[in-house]
Amino acid sequence: MIHSLASTPAEDPIADSKRILLMRLERDQEIATNLKHFRHAQPGSVLEQDDRALGNYSTSALVFDLLVTAAHVSKSLQQLIVVEAEECPSVSVPLHGPYALVRAHLEATSQALWLITPHSRNERIKRCLQYWCAEVKLLNGFQTEWSKSFFTPNWLGPRKVVQ
Repeated sequence: MIHSLASTPAEDPIADSKRILLMRLERDQEIATNLKHFRHAQPGSVLEQDDRALGNYSTSALVFDLLVTAAHVSKSLQQLIVVEAEECPSVSVPLHGPYALVRAHLEATSQALWLITPHSRNERIKRCLQYWCAEVKLLNGFQTEWSKSFFTPNWLGPRKVVQ
């Protein structure tokens, strides 16, 4: 269902929710634009000092990637649900599609905040290393499962690499 946001009364909770959603999506695109100018931690900042301690597993690179992911998901969500009307943008929500995108957005932004929120450098570094270790574990699990697809099933005899 499409509702125009141009002339809706302030008491309409659906229109208010849609207006807030549109403002949030626009704000996410502003953040994405700003990220282009801040690809690395500011020299001399606390985050830059954390990055030096972590080497190639820097917190700033991880947070940057998570925020870029959130911005891309937000753009996809906007393309999926925002319809340009004559008077102003409207929102049309497909039945199930947006929920996976909303979840991906929440996960990326929540993880970025979780990584940089602690006041303690040791806690920020610990969280960053926990995150990287979890990602490596997921990747290794994926590689193990994926590599199984290159072997013949047990019922065909001994395992051999299919060429």
